[in-house]
Amino acid sequence: MKPRSDVVWVGADGALGKALASTLGARPVSLRCPDFADNRTLAELADADVVIDAAGPRVHPELNWGDYLREHVGTAARVAHSMRTGSHLVLVSSAAVYGSARGHVTAATPPEPESFPVPAYAWGKLAAEHAARAICADRNIALTILRPSIIYGPGAGGVFIKLRDLARQGVRLVLRPESTSQHLLHLCLFQQVLQALVSQSAPVRATTLVVADPFVLTTADVNSALSVAAPRAVIIPAPLGGLAHALRRWQGRGHRHGCRDAHARQCLRLADMPFAAWSRSPPLCARCLQYVLDRVIRRCAARIRG
Repeated sequence: MKPRSDVVWVGADGALGKALASTLGARPVSLRCPDFADNRTLAELADADVVIDAAGPRVHPELNWGDYLREHVGTAARVAHSMRTGSHLVLVSSAAVYGSARGHVTAATPPEPESFPVPAYAWGKLAAEHAARAICADRNIALTILRPSIIYGPGAGGVFIKLRDLARQGVRLVLRPESTSQHLLHLCLFQQVLQALVSQSAPVRATTLVVADPFVLTTADVNSALSVAAPRAVIIPAPLGGLAHALRRWQGRGHRHGCRDAHARQCLRLADMPFAAWSRSPPLCARCLQYVLDRVIRRCAARIRG
């Protein structure tokens, strides 16, 4: 084991940074990239032995291709350019680069970002990896790329916490299909992985690691856990595709229904159906789901007040 390193966490204002930076003894640095042309070096990284770069946004409906590329590639490039020769960059990417509906994956599995529900996010992550590889090779900086699964646990945030909170408000989404595998990563295990990387010598060549729990859940397991958390909540069947997008659009925003297809007509009928009939409805598309979420919260609130 090498002597204790000077560790910096870039992206300290994000959920992972708030949860893990102090635990790892890392100096916190917040970084955004509003301008791709901003190539100023970061003085905070000049003397660091190890830099953990977890900067950049998660999936968000207000972001487009340019936003994801600018934020993820721009921050990764600026971090790598700011580090000294011989230091070690740990880039937190995402298993999203493998896309969706994949079986067993390893670091050697070819990426398929175009099959991820939000391909712009997955492509942004993959492009950031390539930028880091090129700059680190040019400047003799050791590089470890982490591709974690969906991270969960105290302080991690994420879609499953939003689903739980929504269920506790009275609306429980039943995810379909229930046979889909869910590859997750507990925050404590991710912390142990980072601690090992910080404590060990840097890799001789760029290394990619896929990080996940040593077990796999199914969507049925997630539905069961949500049922325990809110057994009396109103049930709405929901497709996995686009779910994160729908939840983020609904959260804290009004939604004007804009669908004009058969889903829209189904959605309009569903919004006014008795609650007991909702569990028998086929899954809605993401846009319709946003609309129903908004309507159902209002109905639940009215029912509580009544």
